Amino acid sequence: MKDIIGEILQAENDVEQGLQEARTEAGRIKAESERKADDIISEARRKAQKLVQDAVEKARREAGKKREEALKKAEEEAVGKAGELKDIDRIVDRIVDMIVRYHGGGR
Repeated sequence: MKDIIGEILQAENDVEQGLQEARTEAGRIKAESERKADDIISEARRKAQKLVQDAVEKARREAGKKREEALKKAEEEAVGKAGELKDIDRIVDRIVDMIVRYHGGGR
């Protein structure tokens, strides 16, 4: 009977030791999994940040290019308007000259 009780106690100890080893292994696996998950998340964040930075830089370049194009177009339009104003000034001067000659010559 003592042998049976001894075997039962030994079996319980073996089971307890097996459970403890399983818990230890499970804890190690969990810690490793969490470390790997953290690494994956960190890498994903790094990649996302790079994508955002690249997109911002591209948007800045495009905005700068459009700004330069708009400034160039505005400058060209201003030059064109200045030329038109000079033409109008010349026409007005000619009309004034004609009026002065007409009225000056008729008196």
